[in-house]
Amino acid sequence: NIYVHSNPKNLVINFAKDCGAVAIIRGLRHVSDFEFEFQMANVNYSIDSSVSSLLMIPDEKFLHLNSTIIKDLAKHDAELTKFVPKNIEKRLGCDIGLINCDLHPEDGEGRVGKSGLDKTLKLNEILEIAYKMNDPRPNIIIKGGKNAKWYLKYCRIDKLDKEIEKTKFRDTSRCTMFIITWD
Repeated sequence: NIYVHSNPKNLVINFAKDCGAVAIIRGLRHVSDFEFEFQMANVNYSIDSSVSSLLMIPDEKFLHLNSTIIKDLAKHDAELTKFVPKNIEKRLGCDIGLINCDLHPEDGEGRVGKSGLDKTLKLNEILEIAYKMNDPRPNIIIKGGKNAKWYLKYCRIDKLDKEIEKTKFRDTSRCTMFIITWD
């Protein structure tokens, strides 16, 4: 299994060790990346030889991409489907359910008022909040318009089209729905 974690204040090798990881996967896009990654792999090995470094080369169509570029595109609400895995589907003019079916983080992170999350948050921040939630983990993110709050919801994928159809009586033309398939 693969898990994604944030590690803002720790060496990657120590973080990997703390998580019980057996490998650190790093990408090589250019020859110039190899020298740095080779040095880093050797330093990490000298700190803890039980954690391997795997250096992988991406498909040539992704050679020009890095996380900084993807984050910048996401920050400016650019279309990411050409650049990221297909586990997030974007549908325009769709919504499911009304109030009372919204999910909220237990710690209240990002919440504004009785329902919804802060409209100034970016999609990647909403995804981070949703990922931390369980029972159920939201798989639907709704943005009700450019200046609207975000809403987290859960719907079985096999029931999704039926639930969308139930909302056709209201104007959902400004809504954007993101359907997430969590690994």
